[in-house]
Amino acid sequence: MRLPCSTSTLINEMFELPTFVNLIKIRAGWAEVGKDASPYQLFNAYNTQNPFGGIPVLSESSSLKNPGLKPESINTYELGLEVSLFDDRLGLDFTYPRIVIR
Repeated sequence: MRLPCSTSTLINEMFELPTFVNLIKIRAGWAEVGKDASPYQLFNAYNTQNPFGGIPVLSESSSLKNPGLKPESINTYELGLEVSLFDDRLGLDFTYPRIVIR
């Protein structure tokens, strides 16, 4: 896993724009999340019980495990644009998300 990262840039601070433009912001972000299976989902193991006065009894699991099971990993990307005009009376906020499941 890697740390998520994001950035944004205020275009109205970089360039001289008309007075009716209050804000133009471009943003981008990325994150990776995931989870792993428990070890008992990967390999067959014996179940232990003590039903007869403390004498251990071993039994096989009734389900087959998958040693080729891969961890879940999800990558998300996001691009966005935020525009504010006319003393914040008119605003536009657009976001394009993209999710990749591996």
